[in-house]
Parts: sequence; C-alpha cells; structure tokens
Amino acid sequence: MEHNLNYNGIENYCKTLATKVCEASYTNKAALSGKEILSLTPVKQINLFVIKNLFTAWTKEADNVRSPYFDYSSDDVQQALSHFMNILSQHISVKKNDMMPLLEAAIKESILLIFSPYNFYTHLISGKESLSFEELQSIAKYIKVNQDIFNALLDKMKREKLSSIDHDKMNKLFNDIFEHTNASPEDIQPYLTQLDEMHTIDETLIYGETEKAASDESEVIESKEPVESDSEQATINERFEDSPKVINDEHAEEIKTTLADIHKNQKIESIEKHLSINQRFMFIRALFGGDESLFKNTLHQLESFESKKAAFEYLDENYSDWDLESEEVEEFMEVVEKRFN
Repeated sequence: MEHNLNYNGIENYCKTLATKVCEASYTNKAALSGKEILSLTPVKQINLFVIKNLFTAWTKEADNVRSPYFDYSSDDVQQALSHFMNILSQHISVKKNDMMPLLEAAIKESILLIFSPYNFYTHLISGKESLSFEELQSIAKYIKVNQDIFNALLDKMKREKLSSIDHDKMNKLFNDIFEHTNASPEDIQPYLTQLDEMHTIDETLIYGETEKAASDESEVIESKEPVESDSEQATINERFEDSPKVINDEHAEEIKTTLADIHKNQKIESIEKHLSINQRFMFIRALFGGDESLFKNTLHQLESFESKKAAFEYLDENYSDWDLESEEVEEFMEVVEKRFN
C-alpha cells in the first residue's frame, strides 16, 4: 500500500512553522512586499505558493467587485483591468494577520508536493467541481518541485482536448500518469533539512507510523511464541517463495479467482515502468536510504535475471538487513514477483 499521510501532524507543523516564520519576519515591519515574500523562507517552493495563494485570493476579490450594470467583458475594460492588476502586483503589501493563512496553506501544499506529489495534485481540486486548463496553467508557473508530473497533466489535457477536468477525471488522469511516467522523484533530503532547520520535522511526522509499527508492541506482549533472533530471520526466498498448490485434489477447497487476483498475478515487462511515482518515493526513502542511484542500479540488476529465485537470491545477498515484515518490503517484493510470473 502507498504511504498514508499524517494529516494531523502536518497541520500542526504548518501552524507552528507559519507562526515562527511570521514572528521572525514581522519583528520590525508592519507589512511585507512581494520581493520580501519571495525570500520569506529557505524553501523556495513555500515562498512561491504564498504568492500563488495571494493571487488566488486577489482574483476572487476582483470577481466579487464586478457589477451587473457594466460590461466587464469588453476589450477596453479587460485591457484596463489587466493594466490595473499589473501595476497593483508591483505594490504587494501583506500584513502579519493576513500572511498567516497564506503561509500556512503554502507550507502544507509544499509538504504534499515534496513528499507525496499524488496527494498534492489531487488536493488541488479538493472542494471544487472542476478546474479549467487555464487555471492549471496559471498554477504551473508556481510549481518548481516534481514539476514534470504537472507538465504531463497539461500535455495529457492538450492531447485529449480537455478544457477542464472534474475530480474523477483528475484522479483518472493522474493515476494514468503516475502509472506510466518514467520521471523520478526529487531527492527529499535537502527539503527535509531546510524544513528541519526552521522547525523540527522528520518523516514520521509526515508519513506517520504504519499500522504494523503501531501494533508491534501489543503483538510482542500478547505473543506466546519466542521471538526469532537475527540469525534465525527468514531469507527473502523463504519469506516470499510461492506456497505449493494442490491442483488435482478433489478434496481441496475450490480456488476462486477474482479480478484483483488476476491483476496482482499479471506479469509485467519492467519493474521500473510499473512503479508509480509514490512507490518510487517510498522505496527510495525506506529501502535504499534515499539513494536514487542505488535504487536504479538494483532495478537494472533485477531486470537482468531470468528467474524469481535468482532475483530473490540477489536481494538476499545485498539487502539482508531489510525488515521482511515491513509494508515497504512486502510491496516491493510483490512488484518483483510480478516481473517473473
């Protein structure tokens, strides 16, 4: 399964960090200019999202002042409004109380984009009936992290001649993009370091504890079986090898194959191409210590084997320290198995 985000932890972190940044930034100032906002934090993506959120709020305000007694669609009015907004954009002045919600939202969006891009892109349409191609284009100029995915969405909308997308269509397009993209996630460590320097953060705060980790303690207390020592830990071959199946046994329970079973057991031609970008994030972070080169080299090596047994033996030899009961290892091994079905 993909990582479930710790939304409560993220929300609390965003509020705390936004407060700290504002306290430091408004010490001797009543308001911040656009130039000052662009250097508000060490994380450029956060600063850009503050500007994005500011302009989004501003556009809504401009729409609200339109009167039914005047033709706002005329070319002269549109040109005048455009000129007015261009001038106004050069005189940004945001007070502390107005900055707080903009900054808090920007920090949350940046965390989603950096650590779980799928969640960020589906978050964009949350609470909206649809997003137009023009709205998405306007958002694109503010995205600097994992931007290949967003560009892929715009390209896909162009190819399919879509002027707008609703929530279901957004999910469908991104599922397809994440399933087939060859793009690799950006290294999260530099961003994690920058965020941590502003206010303490770690990956547990972002991703939370897995259900397994949360239940480990109770399992140990309740278990009457002795815990295996490290020397007795099963190998990958022993842990994930197929169990023998009885085929011509009239007393065997009938095997019922579901569509999910068929999909799970369907052979894939390439491990790397089969992975979603969220899976790449998860595996690089949890199994390969954040080392993308090691991750890619391992996939290349696995693709070269002719049997699952050989692939498992390679993993046993090189990654004997993996926790074979973890969700990340189980999901990774499921994908490897599909390569050799």
